[in-house]
Amino acid sequence: MADVMLLRVAEHIFAEAQPDPYAWKILEGYGLDLNAVTGLNGPIIRRKVKMENCLFDLDDGDGSEWAWLMCAHDQDGESLLDLVAWSYDDPGRFGVYAGVAPVLGLDQITNPASWSFGNILHVHRTPLNWLRANCHGVCILDHAMAPIVLGDALGPLMAEDADHARDLKDVLCRSYVDPRSILVPASKLREVA
Repeated sequence: MADVMLLRVAEHIFAEAQPDPYAWKILEGYGLDLNAVTGLNGPIIRRKVKMENCLFDLDDGDGSEWAWLMCAHDQDGESLLDLVAWSYDDPGRFGVYAGVAPVLGLDQITNPASWSFGNILHVHRTPLNWLRANCHGVCILDHAMAPIVLGDALGPLMAEDADHARDLKDVLCRSYVDPRSILVPASKLREVA
């Protein structure tokens, strides 16, 4: 559930956005069915942001760039969890605002309908690819939290291709504990050697 500050930020940025037919044409050019994706996930707007380390800030000063902003929802599929921005020039670069959303499509991970009738949960590389799939499946936003939430999946995951499958295995199949964080008392080092 989003905190009050995030709700106010989201309300402000989406309320101040003006109709933007130019942006809609660009989004349609990406192959999006705007009626479908905005009906499922809410508005997508164009705004200047500053992206750094998988996060973004609503800064339109130096170092900012044009990005597409949209919502990431909680497990109920409706409540705002975070905001997502993806680069206008490089849709493969994206980040979150509050740093709390592990994936887009969080509600689909434990939903039996995701696997009914032989379906498989698709994992998309980018928010754009997730939108192209009409918001079906998930898109990993936070590589540290993704193994935790995707560990609850009720069935198999489908990568976009073989390279993506290798990347997912690297991200999802690692230990939660860094082996370097397991220490041995100095007095016991001889026993280990």
